[in-house]
Amino acid sequence: MVFRLRAFLLFFMLAALTIPLFCQEDGEDEDDDEAIASDWSGIASVYSRGDQIFNVNLGLVFPHFYYGGGIGKVDTNIDMGGMASLAYHYFFTPHIYLGGELSAMFAPTIGDNMYYSIPFGMRAGYQFVLGRFEFPLTLMLGFAAQSYLDSSYFGFFAKPVVGAYFRITQNWSFGVQTEYWWIPQIGATNKMDNASSAVHGFFWDIGIGIRYHF
Repeated sequence: MVFRLRAFLLFFMLAALTIPLFCQEDGEDEDDDEAIASDWSGIASVYSRGDQIFNVNLGLVFPHFYYGGGIGKVDTNIDMGGMASLAYHYFFTPHIYLGGELSAMFAPTIGDNMYYSIPFGMRAGYQFVLGRFEFPLTLMLGFAAQSYLDSSYFGFFAKPVVGAYFRITQNWSFGVQTEYWWIPQIGATNKMDNASSAVHGFFWDIGIGIRYHF
């Protein structure tokens, strides 16, 4: 009887000692929940000056048309291809950011050859935020190296970008984006008519993207 009483008292004392620990853990969980809720309470609390993003995007490229070269608008004779890009953004306000991008695309031609382009340049944009949904609008300006068979060209490049992302956690978001590529070839081969020999290539792509926020 005495042994059972002592065992019961020992069990009761151990239980009493563990109650504060459980209470403390519950309190810490509540504090964490409140902190997470406050992080998502408004636009200003999600982004601030100094926030940064790495964005990886993979997609399909669709040729639109060529224009110029003294013949006006013509088909590209290029089939659907693929693209990949890596971009960096630095936020100066909760909405405005600057950064850079390196991307690459390839597309087969109807003659079973391959066209390649590697654009790189600066990015500037404005991002709308609605809860965990983020809608970045970006303009990229830079240069692109192009190659086809034995021919190559290096010149100006530009594209607007529209995206829609869902913020899965504080560090990761996932979504889709579409881009419209403008790839001009200004270097004229006809010295008598520089304007008509310039050719402008237009492509658009759609892809999926994942972003890391830090």
